[in-house]
Amino acid sequence: LNTMALFYEKLKILKSDTDTVRKVVNILHLGDSHIQAGFLSGQMMSRFQSDFGNAGRGLIVPLKLIKSNEPRDYAIRSTASWFGCRCVDRKNYPCPGLGGMAVATRDTFFFDIATLSKTDSCNAFCSVTVFHHPRTSPLSVVSQKKGVNYYPTRWPFASRIELDTLVCNLHLKGQSMFGDTSIYYAMSLENRNSGILYHSSGINGSCYSHYVEAGQVLNQTAALTPDLIILSLGTNEAFGKCDQ
Repeated sequence: LNTMALFYEKLKILKSDTDTVRKVVNILHLGDSHIQAGFLSGQMMSRFQSDFGNAGRGLIVPLKLIKSNEPRDYAIRSTASWFGCRCVDRKNYPCPGLGGMAVATRDTFFFDIATLSKTDSCNAFCSVTVFHHPRTSPLSVVSQKKGVNYYPTRWPFASRIELDTLVCNLHLKGQSMFGDTSIYYAMSLENRNSGILYHSSGINGSCYSHYVEAGQVLNQTAALTPDLIILSLGTNEAFGKCDQ
C-alpha cells in the first residue's frame, strides 16, 4: 500500500483539482503480445482517461514498418525501405530502444502518423516527442508551414515537436545524412490537457529477460517519467520459450 500511496495521491489531485495548471500522471505498461495488440492496455487507457482526463494517446511504436502488428487506434506509415530489430530477435542491429524495438533506413523518407477511431473522433494531439538514436537528425513537419516549433530535450535520444493547433495526423520528413543510418524507436503524442498519459509497449514473444538484456529499452523509459510501471509478462516464461 505504501508503494502505491504517491500514485493514488496524484490520481486524487487529478480528479479533484480545479487549478488551470496542467497536471499529468504517466503510466507505462510493458508486456508481450497481449500488450502489443493493444486490447488489454487499450481498455485500461480508456478507463483511466474516462475517470481522470485524457492527456493524449501517449506512446506509439512503428511496428508495421518491420511487418509486425500495431494497436488499431493509431497508424505509422512510410514509403521508405526500412529494416529493424525487436528485443526478442537474435540480431542486435539496430539496438532496440524505447518500445522494445528499432527501425532504421538510409534513405530520405517521410513518416505519416495518425490517430484513428472507428467509433469516436480521433485522439487529437499537438505535441510529439520523437525517440531516436542520438546521432539521428530530428524530424521536420511537412504538412503544416506555420505554428510549428522544434525543441531539444534533456535526453540525447529524444526531441520534441510542438504545434499551435490540435491535429489528427501529421506528415513528417527525415533525412539520413551523408549515407548514415537513421534509427527511430517510438513517438509520444500529447494534447497539453491535464489527465492520464497511458504509455503501452509490447513485443510478441517477449520475456522479462529480453527487456533486461536490451538494457537501452529500460534506460530510455526514464524519459516518460512514469508514476506507475505495469509489467504484463510471464506467459512466454510459462511455456518455456525464454532462454535461461
